[in-house]
Amino acid sequence: LNTLGKIIGIFMINRFIIVLTSTNNSLSASQSSPAVLVWNVETEKDTGFTHSNTTNNSRIEVDADGTYQIQANIRMFSSGQRVQFVGRYLIDGVIQSMPLGSSYIRNSGSSSDFWTCIINPPPVKLTAGQYIEVQI
Repeated sequence: LNTLGKIIGIFMINRFIIVLTSTNNSLSASQSSPAVLVWNVETEKDTGFTHSNTTNNSRIEVDADGTYQIQANIRMFSSGQRVQFVGRYLIDGVIQSMPLGSSYIRNSGSSSDFWTCIINPPPVKLTAGQYIEVQI
């Protein structure tokens, strides 16, 4: 409220987050043979999510109905030339209709390089018990 008793703005955000990482450095993927990423380290996990570091560790399950923002920053590595990965997310094992991230590297072929693929789709409505996976 301002000094005249008028409401000038209300801004509330209630966000629950889960931050997962993977120590798997041997995952192999290509456009013709994509891979679902596995997560074996829970860096941060608020209530509202179910995840296991050992069983079905590619899955992030939501515990409540709601609108969720999904984001993945994936560090990629390749020694190939003109390598492109397309990131997608899956809901209950079903690939969503459009690729939502892409990364491309062009190196000399005589070196190995790291780069990042960012997946950042629009918010999605989920119901309790549904799970998300990330695929490259």
